[in-house]
Amino acid sequence: MSGITLNEEFIVSITGNKSSKLCQLQDLDVSSSRIKRVESDSFKKLINLKILKLSNNLIKTLSFDNQDLSKLQSLDISENSLASLEFLEQLPNLKELQCDCNGLEAWQNYVAVFFCPNLMKINDKPTLKLATTLKAWKEQCSNLITSTWEKEFSNSEMKTEDDIKKITVDLTSSVRAKKLALPGISAKFKEFLLKNLCKEWTQNLSSGDFRTKKTSQTTTQSREDGDREEKMEEEVEEEDEDSAKEDDSDNLSTNDDGVCEPLEDYAPVFFIRSHFCDKKAIKYKHVDNDPTDEITNVWQCVVEPNPQNPAETTGIVATCGGDCVCLIDCSTGLVIKRFKQAKEQFYCLAWTTLMLENEGTQRKTNILAVSGFNGRLKLLHPAQLVCYAEHGNGRPNRAVEDFYYSCLVFHPDRKTWLFCGSSDSTITLFDIGIPSGVLYATEIRQLLVFVTKPSSPVINLVYHESSSHLVAGTKKGCFAWKVEEKLIKTKGSLKRCEPSLELQLPWEQKFVDSLVLLNENYVACKCVGNGCIFVFNLTDALQRMNIEMSLLLWSQTDTDFINLGASNGIVACGDSNGDIWLYNLQSWFAAGCKPARQMFHPSRILAWPKCLLGSTKEEQRMTDVLDKPEPLVVNDVSITWDGNYIIGATDCNLVCVWKKLA
Repeated sequence: MSGITLNEEFIVSITGNKSSKLCQLQDLDVSSSRIKRVESDSFKKLINLKILKLSNNLIKTLSFDNQDLSKLQSLDISENSLASLEFLEQLPNLKELQCDCNGLEAWQNYVAVFFCPNLMKINDKPTLKLATTLKAWKEQCSNLITSTWEKEFSNSEMKTEDDIKKITVDLTSSVRAKKLALPGISAKFKEFLLKNLCKEWTQNLSSGDFRTKKTSQTTTQSREDGDREEKMEEEVEEEDEDSAKEDDSDNLSTNDDGVCEPLEDYAPVFFIRSHFCDKKAIKYKHVDNDPTDEITNVWQCVVEPNPQNPAETTGIVATCGGDCVCLIDCSTGLVIKRFKQAKEQFYCLAWTTLMLENEGTQRKTNILAVSGFNGRLKLLHPAQLVCYAEHGNGRPNRAVEDFYYSCLVFHPDRKTWLFCGSSDSTITLFDIGIPSGVLYATEIRQLLVFVTKPSSPVINLVYHESSSHLVAGTKKGCFAWKVEEKLIKTKGSLKRCEPSLELQLPWEQKFVDSLVLLNENYVACKCVGNGCIFVFNLTDALQRMNIEMSLLLWSQTDTDFINLGASNGIVACGDSNGDIWLYNLQSWFAAGCKPARQMFHPSRILAWPKCLLGSTKEEQRMTDVLDKPEPLVVNDVSITWDGNYIIGATDCNLVCVWKKLA
């Protein structure tokens, strides 16, 4: 396809300005002009240009070398054929970038933030999370580069350009060989980052502008000079803090990122493949008990409560996925019970503890509620893991072709009350009753229906006991309903309750795909694509008070339906890279401590382990099973009450058990 060449002559013709007047131009729009090539000096005279629009053209490469575009603040290069954003190195003051519809890989957004420290938006989305993540990666890389230089290259001479180039290559190679772990980073951007930081390091050293930390090899200076330099640095820091307060007083600070309290390390101890016959797995000819089935999703894992002490848990975890519900002993890795339902796809489960009579003796007994694709609610007795009762005709809402229950939560006080969130934008409150007799006879009754407004599938539920509010995360926001017994009708049609309020949470993305209670007041939640987890006071939010947020830095993934887990102040969340992010918030809630209003880095990240088994046929088979697929999504995480075990449910049909190291 033929195209236009963009040069100074073309700009003169399209703007009507004389060549000598181009220096006055502040806004240039050459969108949809069939431009295929941009000459390297096209913008040489546009020294006051602030806005440049090059969208909907045929451009494959761009270069702004040897051109003064220091005042350019907005660039639109969308709908072209660009494969890289490295040309942005020449635009350090850019604030807004439109670059969608180019076929660019996702990691190129980090390239833009790397070269343009003032960048505020990419494709109309804030860059705060990108910048915060990049800052953490750069710090880790820079620390490794510093230590590598001091150990291996500190006596190197850099007298010529060739010396600098050679040492830069050698330094990069040495740093790369150390295989620094940067959770959530793509291999391509990691290589880009190491190369550019090593290049920056050697260039600064060769120019004499770079100051390393004081070591025995650092040139000494007089105490007077040192004191003067420290004083100047303190003044600069104070000015930066003041300006940050003036410019961004309503936003969360990213200059003073915190780190959550440390956590003990964990070791992977068991990988269990016990769920089969997912619809997609069947399509690809996988059968029951097929160890090569890497397709069946394990959607949820929930640790069993201790029936004698609800504040504690047992060492048993319930998992669901495919046509199976499993009970797994975390201490042995053994599947002690498995319930199967042909042609079902189990999505969600929840535990409750009921007082049952057995041979004249009252005894606290755990009951497991499960549901999934077929829209039927089933109650299982875990001792035999048999279904003793069920409710639903498989499609209770015929208007919704794919009706299913997506989340279940029991009332913390009314142990027989079960809230079931569904794909038809409703939440049904059931009373599952107290089973009696040897057959565990019971009646499951519908009590209330809660509807979302605007209508939106329900993804996650929590019940806030102190305020009697049910809170739901949906694809269109976060809603709450006041649950009152007086609304329940004993006769006639079910009462349909609209939300008491929509939580006005301060972020643009409305798809709330996970909620978890941390204590009686605080909740953690996340939205798809935000790259962080939000922690806030739910009591304040329900009273329509100003919500103060703390942010937990998390993975930059757009994968949805990744559930949060929490236990006794520890928050856990998987990602789409097979990692589990851990945050120790125990000190936040001690003695009524209020979480700080800033971004916090994780206490620890559990990376997917490498499988290093032997060479026998059986061991080799297991190596193939545990080889990390790409991508690998950890759908859900559960933690035992004492923090000894962390369990992850994955989309590759593995339940992973991690144990705290002594």
